[in-house]
Amino acid sequence: MLLATLLLSVPARGEDVPTAPVAGANAPATAAPVADLPLALPDPPPSGDVAPGAQAAPVDDPADLYLEALDAWKGRNFAGALSLATKAVNIDPLFGEAWLLRSYAHLRLHEPDRALTSVRLARESERDDVRAAARAFEARLTQDYVRDSISLWTGLGPVVELDYGAPKGRVGLNLGVGVPVWKRLSARAEVQWIALDPGELRVAGSKAAALASWTLPIGGGRWSFTPAVGPSLWVATGQYWADGVNPYVGLRADLDLDVRLTPTLGLYLAASSDVYPAQLADLDWTYTPADVRTGLRLWFWKV
Repeated sequence: MLLATLLLSVPARGEDVPTAPVAGANAPATAAPVADLPLALPDPPPSGDVAPGAQAAPVDDPADLYLEALDAWKGRNFAGALSLATKAVNIDPLFGEAWLLRSYAHLRLHEPDRALTSVRLARESERDDVRAAARAFEARLTQDYVRDSISLWTGLGPVVELDYGAPKGRVGLNLGVGVPVWKRLSARAEVQWIALDPGELRVAGSKAAALASWTLPIGGGRWSFTPAVGPSLWVATGQYWADGVNPYVGLRADLDLDVRLTPTLGLYLAASSDVYPAQLADLDWTYTPADVRTGLRLWFWKV
């Protein structure tokens, strides 16, 4: 019941779900090496002899400290949750639930290295749910979901054209590549090809764009929103020209939303609009206000 209540009450992301303690179930079969315990070694015993008749100071129950840490976590007091969870593992260095909560708190306090060390100790727990949560959280800490690697994408998308003001739908084939430049800034190149039926009195052809993009991560970075802008070249084809081809130079604005399912594989949905001044002067009866593209995106993660 405590675990279900916690899952409904913690305001953090889905991965940040501490687990509830079970009496007598917080001692793993194999103790972690003392050298691996980060800043949570048991306090040394006091030096000197105890005075006759004096009573030893009472020792806090680590389970009670853990429950207090959970309350602090639910109140978004991450520093307090870290302090209480640390006290719990000081008393019981094999308390897997407290190590797990401690790792969550470290990450919220922007200490990913300490979070990783703590979550690896949580994997030593005897509880299956604690080990499973620790494995998932460790994967989150070790798998990079930022857009700092070369990417390649391809897919199909509908293109809406306005012919004499009437919308016409077409389908384009897209291929693109992205190269990180600096932090969230990337350079992108994308090519789009639209088929033209033989004998059809319309304009089609291929479009190529060179874009500067700025990535805005959403949440933990699995989702990302990326606006981009840059010059575009349209090699138009059709029967309006003697040689069947005419180039136009313009500008493209692009909005891209993607999700990174794994460090190497994801999906994307993008919408863009191109403006070609010379084309509007030559062929003012046709205009493409927007096209939508979707498909697969691959990241060459840490290659």
